[in-house]
Amino acid sequence: MRRLCLMAILVSTLAVIGLAVACQQPPPPSPPDTRAADERAIREADAAWSKAWAAKDLEGCMSFVADDASVLLANGPTVTGKESIRKWASEVMANPGFAGSWQASKVEASRAGDLAYVVGTGQITVNDPKGKPVTDRLKYLTVWKKQRDGTWKALVDTANSDLPAPGTAGSAGIRAAHDRWFAGILGDRARLSDVLAPDVTLRFPGGNQVTRTQFLTLLQTGQLLYDAAEHQETNIRIYGDAGVVTGRSMLRFRFQGKAESERLAYTAVYVRTSGRWTLVAWQSTIDQEG
Repeated sequence: MRRLCLMAILVSTLAVIGLAVACQQPPPPSPPDTRAADERAIREADAAWSKAWAAKDLEGCMSFVADDASVLLANGPTVTGKESIRKWASEVMANPGFAGSWQASKVEASRAGDLAYVVGTGQITVNDPKGKPVTDRLKYLTVWKKQRDGTWKALVDTANSDLPAPGTAGSAGIRAAHDRWFAGILGDRARLSDVLAPDVTLRFPGGNQVTRTQFLTLLQTGQLLYDAAEHQETNIRIYGDAGVVTGRSMLRFRFQGKAESERLAYTAVYVRTSGRWTLVAWQSTIDQEG
């Protein structure tokens, strides 16, 4: 009997030791971080998708769409399922004046490596019922999902217009253009290029005046980087197809690597051409009241 008790104690002790050893085993290694590679693959897929769209290549377009995808149409219903999306896309491409493309501005993949999103800007042109070409500028958001074969396909896609809604071509239209100007200097280069007139003149404190090309070059080369822009006052006046915006803003920026901040009083002049407001003149001075 004593021998059996000793054997039972020994077995129990060994079981506890085995459990303790098992608990001390290191956790399994984390899966590799593939975000950089995923983001490159998605950016390439998004660009190829845009190219197929521009070429009216319906099947090429659909190759980037997941079977259970949804398109959330602006001012319209949600289109769900690959075949429904194919039908909708074919109807858009059938418009005689159809043309369109887009460009990604941000791509971010999940750490898990299964989902990602893309933000960007684009444009589309179609003929209206009278046969007149109408162009819309848009921004979009697409959610991508990795498939079992390792490829990425669009799961959810939505976009809306940068243009003012019908009936808001006055102060609301200028305000939208003015918002694009500030969004542009803070990093959205597509919006900045869109809102600046070809012959715009930009005069900054100290009397420094630059052209559109010179200003865009300063931003693209990193010599001038805006970090923040806080609107504090804005007043809009309309004069037919011209509008004047006066206001105050606190800007934080880096010029040639040196951090600076300025409270400005500014005047911006916008002109409407074919229903589109663009910035033709900007002048800012240091706000002595700030």
